[in-house]
Amino acid sequence: MLFQPTIAGSLPKPGWLAETEKLWPKWKLEGEELEQAKRDAALIWIKEQEDAGIATVSDGEQFRTHFVHGFLES
Repeated sequence: MLFQPTIAGSLPKPGWLAETEKLWPKWKLEGEELEQAKRDAALIWIKEQEDAGIATVSDGEQFRTHFVHGFLES
């Protein structure tokens, strides 16, 4: 391997969690079901990153609506 992968960053949300291929996707669930679905999606991406040998795994930003969302709400 020429370069060891170190971090994946933001990863796509599954279609069962949020709308796909949209700049401002809407969540498909609400309340506790949404929170559990976000945790499930994060666990899936964590496993994928571990399997790929990525050194620093993350939740793939499954809890965030959009990468600028937090800044716009402030």
